[in-house]
Amino acid sequence: MEKAVEITGLSYTYPEGAAALLNIDLDIFEGESVGLIGPNGCGKSTLLLNLNGILKGEGSIKVFGTIGTDLQEFEGEIICLDGPTLNLDAKHRRQVIELIREREGTKIIATHDLDLVFETCSRVILMNAGEIIRQGNAMEILGDKVLLEENDLEQPERFANPKNPGFYPLGDN
Repeated sequence: MEKAVEITGLSYTYPEGAAALLNIDLDIFEGESVGLIGPNGCGKSTLLLNLNGILKGEGSIKVFGTIGTDLQEFEGEIICLDGPTLNLDAKHRRQVIELIREREGTKIIATHDLDLVFETCSRVILMNAGEIIRQGNAMEILGDKVLLEENDLEQPERFANPKNPGFYPLGDN
């Protein structure tokens, strides 16, 4: 499987001096759906802003093997979503989840909505204080209640209550 994104040693400090990313190393593979989770201020959005070229930190970002971050210039498709279900009512939240599930290509979803991650992502990257705390299979990470609580997150409702009808996890969660 080809690497869609390869990040090596990415660090970013905001002009006022706040360190947002600390030496991030991360590979995301073509066709993967990845949930980027963590508490407020952990670096999720800053990571996406660096990936999209809006911010420029120190380190290396390769998209489909090419150094650079203008995602419009590359042949492969990478969709970056930051809080896609934020402030949506139930009907529109469900529609967004269905669109994400149906969409082909590499998807990186930064969100606090862990139920969304549970339904759409096969891999999770847990961040806190600008660092990657853990990454791996979505079911393993979302199932680790202690790990989530240590990082100011709560286990997804649908994971904690698996008898909830209408839930169908994506792929090999």
